[in-house]
Amino acid sequence: MKLLPIALLLTLSASPLFAQHAHEHGVARLGLVQSGSEVGVEWSGPLDTVVGFEHAPSTAAEKQALADAIERLRNPVTVVSMPPAAGCQLMSANVAMPFQAEDAEGEHEHEHEHEDEQEKGEGADAMHGEHADLIVTYDFTCQHPEALKVVQVTAFDSFERLQRVEAAVLTDTRQGAARLTRENTAWTLPTP
Repeated sequence: MKLLPIALLLTLSASPLFAQHAHEHGVARLGLVQSGSEVGVEWSGPLDTVVGFEHAPSTAAEKQALADAIERLRNPVTVVSMPPAAGCQLMSANVAMPFQAEDAEGEHEHEHEHEDEQEKGEGADAMHGEHADLIVTYDFTCQHPEALKVVQVTAFDSFERLQRVEAAVLTDTRQGAARLTRENTAWTLPTP
């Protein structure tokens, strides 16, 4: 099961759809790889699309927004809904998001780094020029992977800033790509 996320990253990162990716607010990427009964899903995009900012959280509201997003993203239904006929069971979920686990020492070191940047004249302007992305992976075991015909993209309901999803699929018997929008959230996978 652990090889599937690696295969997903290697395969989809080489895809022309994802190779042209630029950091674009309101746009996420969704990849699905299936091998036998194992299915891996990866969802990634700008942090701004999920929480409304891309800098280290500085207020209690921003810290809470980040914590809430991490908790919500651990549940795959926040991003996708697999067809019930496929009998998919979540085996693991991983949320990789910047700023999610800074300890007190890390925050203290970051403050000193920021002070050093300001002394060099880089300060806040350098921070505003940076982009922050998140990556979420879900690993499933599906009793009937052949029933993976339509995947509902629920991320549009979860994140109001999301406008478009660029999706790619690679299975034992098919591959393809799709562009999903708020008006078109049902991802019909290509037939073998």
